[in-house]
Amino acid sequence: MPVSWYQKASAFKSPRHVVSAFLLKSREALSPQIQKLKDENERLKSQLEQQERLAAEQQKQIDSMKQLCDELGQQCDLATQSVNLPHDQPIGTHGYGVRMITVAVNLARAVGLRGAERVRKNFLNGSVFVKRLRREHRFETGFSGWELAE
Repeated sequence: MPVSWYQKASAFKSPRHVVSAFLLKSREALSPQIQKLKDENERLKSQLEQQERLAAEQQKQIDSMKQLCDELGQQCDLATQSVNLPHDQPIGTHGYGVRMITVAVNLARAVGLRGAERVRKNFLNGSVFVKRLRREHRFETGFSGWELAE
Protein backbone atom coordinates (compact mmCIF):
# COMPACT_ATOMS: atom_id res chain seq x y z
CA MET A 1 0.00 0.00 0.00
CA PRO A 2 1.40 3.42 -0.98
CA VAL A 3 2.31 5.96 1.63
CA SER A 4 -0.11 8.89 1.88
CA TRP A 5 0.94 12.49 1.54
CA TYR A 6 -0.35 13.17 5.02
CA GLN A 7 2.09 10.74 6.56
CA LYS A 8 4.97 12.16 4.50
CA ALA A 9 4.07 15.70 5.55
CA SER A 10 4.34 14.75 9.22
CA ALA A 11 7.97 13.78 8.63
CA PHE A 12 8.90 17.43 7.90
CA LYS A 13 9.97 19.63 10.79
CA SER A 14 7.92 22.68 9.74
CA PRO A 15 4.51 22.95 11.37
CA ARG A 16 1.46 22.42 9.16
CA HIS A 17 0.21 25.96 9.53
CA VAL A 18 3.54 27.31 8.19
CA VAL A 19 3.46 24.97 5.21
CA SER A 20 -0.18 25.80 4.47
CA ALA A 21 0.52 29.54 4.75
CA PHE A 22 3.45 29.20 2.36
CA LEU A 23 1.33 27.28 -0.16
CA LEU A 24 -1.51 29.82 0.07
CA LYS A 25 0.96 32.67 -0.39
CA SER A 26 2.44 31.06 -3.50
CA ARG A 27 -1.07 30.41 -4.85
CA GLU A 28 -1.96 34.07 -4.35
CA ALA A 29 1.29 35.12 -6.03
CA LEU A 30 0.49 32.96 -9.06
CA SER A 31 -3.16 34.10 -9.23
CA PRO A 32 -2.54 37.18 -11.48
CA GLN A 33 -0.45 35.11 -13.88
CA ILE A 34 -3.13 32.42 -14.01
CA GLN A 35 -5.83 35.04 -14.62
CA LYS A 36 -3.72 36.61 -17.37
CA LEU A 37 -3.27 33.22 -19.04
CA LYS A 38 -7.00 32.46 -18.73
CA ASP A 39 -7.86 35.82 -20.34
CA GLU A 40 -5.40 35.22 -23.15
CA ASN A 41 -6.83 31.74 -23.65
CA GLU A 42 -10.37 33.17 -23.92
CA ARG A 43 -9.20 35.85 -26.33
CA LEU A 44 -7.46 33.29 -28.52
CA LYS A 45 -10.52 31.01 -28.45
CA SER A 46 -12.79 33.86 -29.58
CA GLN A 47 -10.27 34.84 -32.26
CA LEU A 48 -10.16 31.22 -33.45
CA GLU A 49 -13.97 31.06 -33.60
CA GLN A 50 -14.06 34.31 -35.57
CA GLN A 51 -11.47 33.01 -38.02
CA GLU A 52 -13.39 29.74 -38.40
CA ARG A 53 -16.57 31.69 -39.20
CA LEU A 54 -14.65 33.82 -41.69
CA ALA A 55 -13.12 30.72 -43.28
CA ALA A 56 -16.60 29.15 -43.57
CA GLU A 57 -17.98 32.29 -45.23
CA GLN A 58 -15.04 32.43 -47.62
CA GLN A 59 -15.52 28.75 -48.46
CA LYS A 60 -19.17 29.47 -49.25
CA GLN A 61 -18.08 32.36 -51.50
CA ILE A 62 -15.51 30.12 -53.19
CA ASP A 63 -18.16 27.46 -53.80
CA SER A 64 -20.62 30.00 -55.21
CA MET A 65 -17.87 31.48 -57.44
CA LYS A 66 -16.94 28.01 -58.68
CA GLN A 67 -20.59 27.31 -59.45
CA LEU A 68 -20.89 30.66 -61.26
CA CYS A 69 -17.68 29.92 -63.16
CA ASP A 70 -19.04 26.54 -64.24
CA GLU A 71 -22.32 28.14 -65.37
CA LEU A 72 -20.46 30.84 -67.32
CA GLY A 73 -18.23 28.18 -68.87
CA GLN A 74 -21.31 26.27 -70.01
CA GLN A 75 -22.81 29.47 -71.41
CA CYS A 76 -19.53 30.21 -73.19
CA ASP A 77 -19.50 26.71 -74.65
CA LEU A 78 -23.07 27.15 -75.84
CA ALA A 79 -22.24 30.55 -77.33
CA THR A 80 -19.22 29.25 -79.22
CA GLN A 81 -21.15 26.39 -80.79
CA SER A 82 -21.98 27.12 -84.38
CA VAL A 83 -25.59 27.61 -85.30
CA ASN A 84 -26.46 25.47 -88.25
CA LEU A 85 -29.71 26.32 -89.94
CA PRO A 86 -31.59 23.51 -91.61
CA HIS A 87 -31.12 23.10 -95.33
CA ASP A 88 -33.53 25.31 -97.23
CA GLN A 89 -34.05 25.10 -100.97
CA PRO A 90 -33.64 28.56 -102.52
CA ILE A 91 -36.56 30.14 -104.30
CA GLY A 92 -35.99 32.38 -107.26
CA THR A 93 -32.80 34.28 -107.93
CA HIS A 94 -32.13 35.79 -104.48
CA GLY A 95 -30.94 32.47 -103.00
CA TYR A 96 -33.10 32.38 -99.85
CA GLY A 97 -35.52 29.60 -99.04
CA VAL A 98 -39.00 29.66 -97.58
CA ARG A 99 -37.82 29.06 -94.02
CA MET A 100 -35.25 31.90 -94.14
CA ILE A 101 -37.79 34.33 -95.54
CA THR A 102 -40.29 33.28 -92.84
CA VAL A 103 -37.67 33.80 -90.11
CA ALA A 104 -36.80 37.26 -91.49
CA VAL A 105 -40.45 38.32 -91.72
CA ASN A 106 -41.24 37.04 -88.21
CA LEU A 107 -38.16 38.80 -86.84
CA ALA A 108 -39.16 42.05 -88.53
CA ARG A 109 -42.67 41.71 -87.12
CA ALA A 110 -41.34 41.03 -83.60
CA VAL A 111 -38.61 43.69 -83.54
CA GLY A 112 -40.07 46.15 -85.96
CA LEU A 113 -38.40 48.32 -88.54
CA ARG A 114 -38.36 51.48 -86.43
CA GLY A 115 -34.58 51.44 -86.36
CA ALA A 116 -34.35 51.47 -90.14
CA GLU A 117 -36.91 54.27 -90.29
CA ARG A 118 -34.89 56.30 -87.77
CA VAL A 119 -31.71 55.82 -89.78
CA ARG A 120 -33.47 56.94 -92.95
CA LYS A 121 -34.82 60.06 -91.20
CA ASN A 122 -31.43 60.91 -89.71
CA PHE A 123 -29.78 60.46 -93.06
CA LEU A 124 -32.31 62.72 -94.76
CA ASN A 125 -32.11 65.31 -91.97
CA GLY A 126 -28.33 65.16 -92.09
CA SER A 127 -28.23 65.68 -95.84
CA VAL A 128 -30.56 68.70 -95.48
CA PHE A 129 -28.23 70.08 -92.78
CA VAL A 130 -25.19 69.58 -95.02
CA LYS A 131 -26.97 71.32 -97.92
CA ARG A 132 -27.95 74.23 -95.67
CA LEU A 133 -24.42 74.46 -94.25
CA ARG A 134 -22.89 74.40 -97.71
CA ARG A 135 -25.21 77.21 -98.83
CA GLU A 136 -24.33 79.38 -95.79
CA HIS A 137 -20.60 78.92 -96.35
CA ARG A 138 -20.90 79.73 -100.03
CA PHE A 139 -22.46 83.08 -99.22
CA GLU A 140 -19.93 83.89 -96.50
CA THR A 141 -16.79 82.82 -98.30
CA GLY A 142 -17.86 82.74 -101.90
CA PHE A 143 -16.56 79.17 -102.09
CA SER A 144 -18.66 76.02 -101.91
CA GLY A 145 -17.03 72.68 -101.24
CA TRP A 146 -17.15 69.63 -99.03
CA GLU A 147 -14.24 70.87 -96.94
CA LEU A 148 -16.42 73.52 -95.37
CA ALA A 149 -19.45 71.25 -94.98
CA GLU A 150 -17.64 68.69 -92.88
